Amino acid sequence: MSRLLIRRRTSPSTTMGSPEANYHSHGRWKPSLTSKIIVGALCSLVLGSFLVQFAWVTRSTPEGILKSQLKVYEDGMRYCQAVAEQPVFPVYADAGRSNPRRVEGAKPILIMNATVLDGGGKATYGASVLLKDGLVMKVVEGKIKDVPQGTIKINAHHRYLTPGLVDMHSHVGVDSLPELWAVDDTNEMTSAITSQMRSLDGINPSDQMFLRIASGGVTTSLVLPGSANNMGGEAFAVKHRVPESLKVDDMLVQHNITEKPWRWMKMACGENPKRVYPNEVNTRMGESWAFRHRFEQAQKLMQKQDAWCAAASSLSPQDVREPFPSDLELESVVGVLRGDVRVNIHCYETMDLEARLRESAEFGFQIRAFHHGLDAWRVPQMMKDGNLTIATFSSLWGYKKEAYQASVYAGKILSEHGVPVAYKSDHPVLNAQDLIHEARVGHHFGLAEELAFAAVTGTPARALGLSHRVGFLREGYDADVVLWDAHPLTLGAKPVEVWVDGVSLFDVKAKALDVEVGKVEEKALPKQRQSEPVQAKSCQVGQENIIVTGLTKAFFVAEEDELTAAQESGSEPFSMVIRNGSIACIGSCDTEVAAASTFGVPVIKLENGHVLPGITALTTALGLSEIESEDSTRDGEVDSSKNPTDPKSVVFAKDGLMFDGLHIERAYKNGVLNAITAPSSEGFLEGVSVAFRTRGKSVLDPAAVIKEEAALHFTVGQGGKDDSLKTVSSQIAALRSLLKDNEGKENVYGKAASGALSILVKTHNKDVIAHLIALKTELNSIKLIIVGGIESYLVAKDLVEADVPVILTSWRCQPESWESRHCLPGPPMTAETALQVLVDANVTVALAQPDDGLLGQLYWEAGWASHMAGNLNEKDAVALVSTNVEKILGLDVKRRSEFVIYEGNPMDFGASVAVVLGDGVQACWPESQVIEKRQLPALPSHNNGKVTLNDPLDQSIPTMSEKATVVKNFLDVVNMTEDELAEWLETEESNSTGQLKPGQAESIGHESGRHLLELMRCTYGSDPDTYNDEQIAFMRRVVSYCRRHLAQFPRNKALEEIRAGKWYWSLKNWGHDALKESNDEDEIESSSLTNLTPIEPFPRMSMKAVVYEKPFSVVIQDVQKPKIQDPNDIIVKVTTTCICGSDLHMYEGRTAASPGIVFGHENMGIIEECGPGVHSLKIGDRVVMPFNVACGHCRNCEEGRTAFCTEVNPGFAGGAYGYVAMGPYTGGQAQYLRVPFADFNCLVLPPGTENEDDFALLADIFPTGWHGVELSGFRPGESIAVFGAGPVGLMAAYSAILRGASQVFVIDRVPERLAKAKEIGCIPIDFTESDAVEQILKIRNGRHVDRAVDAVGYQASQAKGKATDEEPNAVLSALIAVVRPTGGLGIPGLYVPSDPGAPDSNSASGNLLIPFGKLFEKGLSLGTGQCNVKKYNRYLRDLIIEGKAKPSFVVSHSVTDMSEVPDAYKKFDQRVEGYTKVLIRPNGPLSGASAA
Repeated sequence: MSRLLIRRRTSPSTTMGSPEANYHSHGRWKPSLTSKIIVGALCSLVLGSFLVQFAWVTRSTPEGILKSQLKVYEDGMRYCQAVAEQPVFPVYADAGRSNPRRVEGAKPILIMNATVLDGGGKATYGASVLLKDGLVMKVVEGKIKDVPQGTIKINAHHRYLTPGLVDMHSHVGVDSLPELWAVDDTNEMTSAITSQMRSLDGINPSDQMFLRIASGGVTTSLVLPGSANNMGGEAFAVKHRVPESLKVDDMLVQHNITEKPWRWMKMACGENPKRVYPNEVNTRMGESWAFRHRFEQAQKLMQKQDAWCAAASSLSPQDVREPFPSDLELESVVGVLRGDVRVNIHCYETMDLEARLRESAEFGFQIRAFHHGLDAWRVPQMMKDGNLTIATFSSLWGYKKEAYQASVYAGKILSEHGVPVAYKSDHPVLNAQDLIHEARVGHHFGLAEELAFAAVTGTPARALGLSHRVGFLREGYDADVVLWDAHPLTLGAKPVEVWVDGVSLFDVKAKALDVEVGKVEEKALPKQRQSEPVQAKSCQVGQENIIVTGLTKAFFVAEEDELTAAQESGSEPFSMVIRNGSIACIGSCDTEVAAASTFGVPVIKLENGHVLPGITALTTALGLSEIESEDSTRDGEVDSSKNPTDPKSVVFAKDGLMFDGLHIERAYKNGVLNAITAPSSEGFLEGVSVAFRTRGKSVLDPAAVIKEEAALHFTVGQGGKDDSLKTVSSQIAALRSLLKDNEGKENVYGKAASGALSILVKTHNKDVIAHLIALKTELNSIKLIIVGGIESYLVAKDLVEADVPVILTSWRCQPESWESRHCLPGPPMTAETALQVLVDANVTVALAQPDDGLLGQLYWEAGWASHMAGNLNEKDAVALVSTNVEKILGLDVKRRSEFVIYEGNPMDFGASVAVVLGDGVQACWPESQVIEKRQLPALPSHNNGKVTLNDPLDQSIPTMSEKATVVKNFLDVVNMTEDELAEWLETEESNSTGQLKPGQAESIGHESGRHLLELMRCTYGSDPDTYNDEQIAFMRRVVSYCRRHLAQFPRNKALEEIRAGKWYWSLKNWGHDALKESNDEDEIESSSLTNLTPIEPFPRMSMKAVVYEKPFSVVIQDVQKPKIQDPNDIIVKVTTTCICGSDLHMYEGRTAASPGIVFGHENMGIIEECGPGVHSLKIGDRVVMPFNVACGHCRNCEEGRTAFCTEVNPGFAGGAYGYVAMGPYTGGQAQYLRVPFADFNCLVLPPGTENEDDFALLADIFPTGWHGVELSGFRPGESIAVFGAGPVGLMAAYSAILRGASQVFVIDRVPERLAKAKEIGCIPIDFTESDAVEQILKIRNGRHVDRAVDAVGYQASQAKGKATDEEPNAVLSALIAVVRPTGGLGIPGLYVPSDPGAPDSNSASGNLLIPFGKLFEKGLSLGTGQCNVKKYNRYLRDLIIEGKAKPSFVVSHSVTDMSEVPDAYKKFDQRVEGYTKVLIRPNGPLSGASAA
């Protein structure tokens, strides 16, 4: 283990595989001096072959180098310089940065009196924010006094100010709206693999959606190619400020940056490529082959490039004849393999997610995000292990098989497992103008408020590598800022102004904002749906008599079918009594409630109950189609080729209705009681719809069908064109003929002509609507209904005069088609929406949801509409999705006996369905039963899930003396000291908890439950699932009695009684046998307590541990056994721990370690206890812990830098077990160890004892050795020198061999260590014989090595003299001397900021003299710092399991007797008797198979 001193990173650059592909005008990248680092040769043979290939056989131009030849060399070397580095940006904004996109001349803006949400969970009230030069210059609480002259000042009046939203999955600009063939550039459908494509080349800056989307607060979008291809091509991040130049380059987030820019790749898997390219990728096997084949091609090209660079670096320009290898088709995938291109993959199902992770491991690249990932919630640990983001939908589901098992709780589940969640639009799949709504819905379904808002700000910014510029409202960030009219996570909140790079997009005048909106604490805050209350159990399906209290609002349908408010908001809570399935009373109902209570009528107690009509929904295909993309789950499409003039060709939806789908189930359980569905058609004639109840069982159910023939449906417009009617005009003419020709007839067209059957026409275009109004005027008897109606507001007056109602399917519209291009976006772009205009004109309006998977959200749509339209009151909003639909279609749904009771207001977030009533109780809290809720593994339960801990044992032992005997003898059974028992009993008394599940007792953290389980384990074994009721009952009584006894005796008296005698018990002889014989516990005789023998001692509350006493002295002491301190903790019984070289620094007194510290940071063992927050681990698991203690959720942990966690050790980046200054974590050189953040910090191992010694080294030295090689920049085929043959040095050498090193030199002075190095194939160098560098150069004929690793650290010794003659800079100087120019140094060896035993004053303060000038001259790269063990340990574990690695060769000694550990420390420190690596077994020898 080593700790970070400094880390030198080379300057940011960009990967250049070929000039055509990478020199975009958005970047002005120039290689820096430090970027001239050349990737080393793969191996000496490859290098030799390229030298021969590149060398001229004869000189054709002896006078000099041809210009063309020189250009080949210079161009190639430029690319070599570029590929050596990755883009490097800070995680958060650096102080003093500038915005490369700033607009010259833009005036500063001061926003005062704002409520700032910074995107990272911080809120600042009464804040002032200064935007200047395209940046957020200041964010302060209070006022900013000094502002630049000419600053525009805006009073926010307490409104919310946030960072601009970030949409990490959009097709804006490449899928321009309205959709026209000419500007549809989303998918290049020529091949399944088109990685060479770039969305940059298809973005249309004139797409009107850039500004429309910005009006919803989105300021940054990642524009991706579509998902038809397995590899769709590169994506580009843009800002939503379209410049006057209309240049796409000017819109790019990274426009004008001088650093090497990030790049992004879009890939896709699963159904889409299979469907689009059946001749290329007909199966998932074919998809995987397509991916792997392209990666293999790119890998080979990358190897050629690296070999070219290695060869060219050792040749003169005149000797290079071949150009740098490049292939424009492969260049972006090479960038993926080099880490320059951030991979974003469209994937849904678990097997697809796993396959892509498998490929990323095979080819060594990182997946940054899975997009959609609707199955990811089912495998959260796999996603967490992948260290990636899930960019998903909040509630969109069911449209294809991949999306069918989605869960609305996915965001909550993933976040609870530490997986970052982002919400995105997939524009135009969802209207990106409403991206914030995805975060709102995610919050409603359980995602924490700060994470929900971060899901559209900071989280996607981090996933894109842009979190240093966008996603946060903090000083130094781009001035992308949104001012909202309410909290952005509240329903209907909308921006009032948006700034991008400090430039206003909507130019809202100050006086328009000069309206007080109330103090923050008075404004609506986001609401989250609550879990099912305990009172829900009083509600049972089928009940006809029930009382509901705590109601605050109710709407009912009166006799005239008008919606009325039975109780207005703001009144006192009231009640409702249901008798014989009908409402008997609503109001105070005191008399009725008293009478009902007399007869035991169940009562449901609500806090904010709302009684509303059930939703009536005009659906797309509910009951006729389950999975749209799977024909076998659908009724099918109407044959549009048939002549529509024949009434017999009309299809009736009632004949295909199916009630067993998940769409119907979810709709019903979310309050949709009634639905209207028409046959599906892709042409003019759809057919006759059916109205039905969603609770129906089949069409034979008398209550299922409301109206067999609800309406006759047509589509008129572009969607109505089919084989028989190819023009819109012919559709109008056909409709006229069908109605006129059948007037007076009894067929379906005749009914429609007479008005007996409504005619429902689907259309958006205002001119088509005008033609239909004219037809209605011509045929006055028909009942015409417009469905869709995006442009209907343009003919609102005509609709009223013709008495034509409108059912809006997309009131929050986007101009998807030419026919809907006049859709109104609403504020801040337009003052009104289409709905507002129609309502103002008195048009009869209802709302519909075009996606059947979202029908349950219709009340949200109504509530949102009432926020947007000031002329809509709450009653009118309810009618939009209930009675208005029924009135328009002429449905009689018996509203007076059917309604839904909600807990909360369903027209806002936070509500849930409590009861569905219809001739009695039809459902109780139905949402809690929806199968989409993830049932995480539950802890074991017994006795129907309850164990009573306070049942008295007094009944079975009636006398006080017998009670005392039980207690005093219990002391010997549990093997506790008197003080420990007294302390325990007091703790038990204060922590008595009534009832606990035995499997949960320890998790909840109550001592009584914990000791109950420990008693059970020592008697019956470790698996709680095997305990029977009688065993539990007996143990329960023993623990309960011991817990209660101390309260009956004075403390001193109790201790005297404890000393007086002994009692041993055996459950085999007494326990459950006695209980079997008697059902009455009073009959159990106290005499049965005598003459019993113990089965196994109860575990001690103390343990043995290795404790630091003073320099060069450790002792074995009894210390307190660790306990669960946090829900995320586990307790591990340590099977193996190690003495590390880093422990010797403390042992020798070379650190600030104080006496009393328990050593040990390399630990593994078996889990004995789990806290309640631990999900992925269980008791009995065999685990190894990285020495790094890490939280898993700080920014460093999220980026994989677990050695530098900022949460576990305040004031220091990084924590560790048993090490000075590394946090409050007791070491594992003890019998037990507490592991915090256990889900994150444990690596699960195969059960048993096989490979124990190998697995123990995964805690530190094996990953650290690998890390040292990684830090050096090593590539296969290179030579490397490892200084230090201690455990880490030998592991570094071994890692280099595993990774394909051509030569490995190991430098040390200890013969046993050098012998170990030679055994594994290394070249040993004894530096006491002569200078190590000179020895290596001599062996290599004067050639330097490619890489070198320092595995010694600050206690390096001189080449000559005693081992104690230290020279701290010796190894660093040797590394610089031995490595070739442009090679690399890896320094995992420990260096400290202060050293009390240093040989000189500079070293004592952590300042070392090294030949930095030579390092600079040679252009060496340098990597240092503590090992991020989790980055490597999983893969190294698998190498061990498969027999590919056996690191335990380094182990020299194992200690199974703790008393021998002090001597082992002494010998290991003195490097005597072959001590190279020492293992400790704190709990004695391993049982079972060999540890080796």
